[in-house]
Amino acid sequence: MSKVLLTGATGFIGHHLVDLLKSEGFDVRCLVRKTSNISKLVGKVEFAYGEVTSPESLEEAVKGVDYIVHLAGVVKALNPEGYYRVNTQGTINLFNATLKNNQNIKRFVFISSQAASRPSETPIKENEPSAPVTSYGKSKLETEKFLNQNSDKLPVTIIRPSAVYGPGDKEFLPVYQMINKGIEVLVMWKNEIKLCLRQRPSKKYLLSHAIRKNHRKNLFFLPPRSHTINRFLQSNRRSTR
Repeated sequence: MSKVLLTGATGFIGHHLVDLLKSEGFDVRCLVRKTSNISKLVGKVEFAYGEVTSPESLEEAVKGVDYIVHLAGVVKALNPEGYYRVNTQGTINLFNATLKNNQNIKRFVFISSQAASRPSETPIKENEPSAPVTSYGKSKLETEKFLNQNSDKLPVTIIRPSAVYGPGDKEFLPVYQMINKGIEVLVMWKNEIKLCLRQRPSKKYLLSHAIRKNHRKNLFFLPPRSHTINRFLQSNRRSTR
């Protein structure tokens, strides 16, 4: 049975990914901090205690696994250095620990973000130039550059999912709460965006592409339809009536 090391398992997407990996027959080892809330994972997975910002704590965690799915990261930081320390250097630490301790790894999967790309009036493709406008996006792009430059050392897949929402999500929760209280939410942005509802078919698609042996290195992960922000908000207003 193949084993996956998953980082970021205590987060919104991570919890759902654990369930999917288990249902697909994988053994799952989760990299968690000693301060993490692991109550929803106990009895489901094996734990490895460590932090991506602490290189020495990663060496045992990466041993004996077939795949690494690196989801952990920060979406909020006080300054650009905070994003770089976790999102970029943290990934470099995990990659180097894998290179040193597990050269038989079948695939190193990095979950990046659409934020690493650039704003655009029209849809763009994976091979088009990136120009992120946020410190978060820039930290993700720097990570991608490192992985692409070192993909001859380990098999790498980079996935850029769109914004993800669904049961258990806390990032969109304030929007729902305001709508539920009757507060009108208006966004002066007319362009279409991609939003991905967390659901099983989407997760299975993501997983199959992430660990496919010969898949290309860079992949956008998007739903089939685009939505404007205000159309998204209007749909949620109707659902709360």
